This record gives sequence, C-alpha cells and structure tokens, in this order.
Amino acid sequence: MWFKNIQLYQFQKPIAYKPEQLEEQLQHDPFSPCTALSPISAGFVAPISQNADDPLVFAQQGYMCFCVKIQEKLLPPSVLREQHQIKVKEVEDKLGNRISRGERQRIKEELEHTLLTQAFSRSSYVYMFINTHTQQLFIDTCSNRKLQIIHKLINPVFASYYLSPYDLVSPSSVLTDWIRNKDYPASLNVLNRCTLQDIKTPKAKISMTHINVFDENVEQLLDEHNHITQLKINWEEKINFTIKQDFSITQIQFMTEIKDLAKDGMSETEAERFAADFFIMAETLSQFIADFLPPFIDTENTKKESAKITAEEALTV
Repeated sequence: MWFKNIQLYQFQKPIAYKPEQLEEQLQHDPFSPCTALSPISAGFVAPISQNADDPLVFAQQGYMCFCVKIQEKLLPPSVLREQHQIKVKEVEDKLGNRISRGERQRIKEELEHTLLTQAFSRSSYVYMFINTHTQQLFIDTCSNRKLQIIHKLINPVFASYYLSPYDLVSPSSVLTDWIRNKDYPASLNVLNRCTLQDIKTPKAKISMTHINVFDENVEQLLDEHNHITQLKINWEEKINFTIKQDFSITQIQFMTEIKDLAKDGMSETEAERFAADFFIMAETLSQFIADFLPPFIDTENTKKESAKITAEEALTV
C-alpha cells in the first residue's frame, strides 16, 4: 500500500492521536454494497484486510490510516441505448404506431433499473492518513469525482477540526519561475516532462516528454502567456512525482532504496507487512511535504485564516 497521489489538507484545530476515538466516528458510515436503487456506494472499511470485523483505523507513531471503499454498478451507456432501442421497437411494432417521448423516457428508466440489478460492480479503495505531528491529512487519489465522494464522508467526521486545503500562491507561477530563472530548491531535481498552457486559451496546451526543460527552445515558450501547469520532479533521490497547477501531486514513484527500507526485517503476516510499508511511506511523504510545501504557501492568507479561527473560538468561550 504505497500512495501514488497526494491531495493535501490541514487541520486548523489540532486533532489528537486517538485511534479509538477516530474508529468510533468512522463506524457511523461503514461500507455497504450498492444496489439498483443506489448504483454507487461508499463507506469506511478496514485499511489492512477490508474485512468487516477488523479495525477501521490503523495507527502507528502519530499516524492514523483509514480507507474508503467505493463501489459502483457498471452500466455502459451504449448497452442502455441499444436495449432501449430494441424495447421501443418492440412496443411500437405491437401498437402499430410511434410512441410519445414521455413513454420512451419511461421505458428507458425501467430498463435502467432492470439492467442495474444485473450489472457487474466495480470496487476501488481510497487510502488516507492523518499526520498528527503536522496536523495534515493525506488522501491518495487523483480523481475529482472520488474526492467529492470522500469529502461527503469525512467532512462530518472532521467538522470540529476545521479541515481545509492550504492557501497557496499559484503553483503554476511558482513552477514557471523555477524553470524560467533556473532557481529552485536544492532538494529537487527537475526531470524530463512538463506541460505548458496558454493562460488566455485554456485548451491550448503543449505536453513535452523526454526533453530538457531548461533547453532554450522551452525557455522561448515561457512568455507572459504560457505557464507550466505540470512538472515532473525528483525529491532527494527518494521519490519521483508530478506536481500540477492545483497542487495535486500525482504519479508518485518511490525509489527502490525507500521500498527496501520497509523490507528490512519484514515478517510474513499481512498486518506486519502493511505496518512496515505504511510507516516508511508516511514518514517519507511527510518529510517530502515539509520540504516541498513552503514555497507555495500564501503567508498573508494563512495569517488571516488563523486570526479568523482564533476569533471564532473566542466567541464560543
């Protein structure tokens, strides 16, 4: 279980390292399979085995890991469309005339309900962990759709902790300045892939791979209109990753040396393997974020938000 993505959030009000308390909260939304009436379902499952009887929280040295299972019925639009056409033709042949638009819609809705009961289900798992040392939540997904589902589940759980994204300066501007000025943190090594976008024409993009991003030909493209919206980077020879303009971190690859640390003394049980992998991963990602995040922080907005939270807390006293 190695994260491939990071969606990063912060707790404005400290959350304590209390696995039992978090476990109790997550038990209010356990996973249950989807049905024809609810073709998509999501809920919390045990992060190690996904068994219903196992703990919903895995905790280790200040980190709390949990998991959401998302299940959805697979009903391709082409299948529904084909079956709808067949059914409409059968009805019209029987009646001897064309049926109304309302009747066609009714037939489509009935067919969709029937086909969903017969459709296969697809399941996916989204892992998360809380770093109580830094008051951060890491979510492993690059899908906005899944992220919306996740937020519906976790927002009630963390409502009193003011979970929120970071206030950032434009990541695209930071990345563009790094390449344009050839000046970026020493812990980073810019790799051979980037995407440029015209800020006036969002659909105008240039994706480049296997190139030197500091080449003069690339530099000429970085005018006042073209900004870097994706950049592949290596951090301290420990991970490769792609940073995007919304600060989502994707395509994470842990270097062999990092994964080998988890194998040292590794036992045979699933739980022990999970524990070893998780701790090394969580420590590595936390160190990475601590080093990588500061250039993107909007300090002015952060100060304003801190003052706002303090004022709100004062009103509750």
